[in-house]
Amino acid sequence: MVLRILTTLVGLLAASAAVEAADSALLGCWRSQQVQVTLADQSRRDQNGDCVTEYDGTKARSRCHSESGDIEILSSYESFAPGQLRVTMLDPASGKPKAAPSELRYRIDEDWLLIERPIIAAAAPPPRPTRSRRASRVARTRFGSERPRSARWR
Repeated sequence: MVLRILTTLVGLLAASAAVEAADSALLGCWRSQQVQVTLADQSRRDQNGDCVTEYDGTKARSRCHSESGDIEILSSYESFAPGQLRVTMLDPASGKPKAAPSELRYRIDEDWLLIERPIIAAAAPPPRPTRSRRASRVARTRFGSERPRSARWR
């Protein structure tokens, strides 16, 4: 009985250490290279991935540039299993949640961060988006000095 409890505790500690190690690999800045959205009819749309995101251990801060202008996005995140995050968008002024948490899967492959996230978009016009995939490359500078490419060219 005691051995089984100890084995369970060691297993939980090992799983926790694996989650922390995977989570620490996220730390730093990542520049989006491509975003692909899959629609309900299984067609795909490639979108400009002109964002820089910094993961600091509890928060993700993103700066993005699009045709409609620049935007900053603040989210909290927690790793709940290896390769999985629970992400909550936050109001930048109050720090309070703007929406319900969503879950995503991620994988780091050398200098690449690959993210896949289901999309729940009840209000979107048909065909509704169902999944987003993002490929980001590590940005080897501090967040404050790293900007989306388009924003730097203006």
